[in-house]
Amino acid sequence: MISDTLKPLLVEIGDLKNDPNNVRTHSERNIVSVVASLDKFGQQKPIVALRDGVVIAGNATLESARRLGWEKIAVSYFDGTREEATAFAITDNRSSELADWAWGDLAGQLKELESEFDLGALGWGEEDLQPLFASDFDPSSWDDDDNDEDRAPGEDSGSKGTTSINCTSDQYSIISQAVERLREINGDRSITEGRCLELISADYISGK
Repeated sequence: MISDTLKPLLVEIGDLKNDPNNVRTHSERNIVSVVASLDKFGQQKPIVALRDGVVIAGNATLESARRLGWEKIAVSYFDGTREEATAFAITDNRSSELADWAWGDLAGQLKELESEFDLGALGWGEEDLQPLFASDFDPSSWDDDDNDEDRAPGEDSGSKGTTSINCTSDQYSIISQAVERLREINGDRSITEGRCLELISADYISGK
């Protein structure tokens, strides 16, 4: 399903190529959430490609459309130089990372949606939702306009922002199993993935 307003932009998916120089990686969890979004809502914004068919913004959307068996997808073409295209691609990805969440409002909206949508398929795992939906959740502890460092629900209050770890889908599957095992051992489902990895790594370093 593609928005009617985008149909004049439709291009054969076979004519498009993922950017071999794309510096933005996409985990299996990320792709699954995009697949779920496309399947539920359709394409609501075009991906961006060069005239030779190389996609510079929307590589995850292209891969997800392929998984859904789509034959066409809406594309907006970028007519700058290769250097400008690279700068645009990096800026497009980075700008989304610099945005913040209004945690209190987000928690309320997710609670309203959970009866109708699979929040996990849309990218909100149990480890994300548990602290947001907790009865003692205090959004003011997360909404801090004077602190530019990002912090997500469930993250230790003393942490200095967040970072990402690049791994393959197979590696992430193994990591997820280890995280689930640690949560079971501690009897605490609210422990974040980051905290679990910290504890596992600390044991490894200490030789336990």
